[in-house]
Amino acid sequence: MSDSVLRTIMTLVAGIFIAAVLWMVSLITGPINESQRIEFHDRYKDCKVLEVNHFNGYFTSNTNKLDCNGNIYNVDTGEYNDAMSDE
Repeated sequence: MSDSVLRTIMTLVAGIFIAAVLWMVSLITGPINESQRIEFHDRYKDCKVLEVNHFNGYFTSNTNKLDCNGNIYNVDTGEYNDAMSDE
């Protein structure tokens, strides 16, 4: 086999491997269920939002920075929006 064919095959295999790993991680983490959403809402409903949709890089979710009685929390923007939309 020529080098270019071998590189193409290796790139394809690496891409499939990365896609499989990302798929498995998404299955493990999954969306939050209703009881988690209620718990999340109760925990953060009285917090003051300091930053909204803060970019954390390409491999992590954006976050909202919350001030809860002097304690600062970085929470996933999507989870925060889902939990707070039920108000």
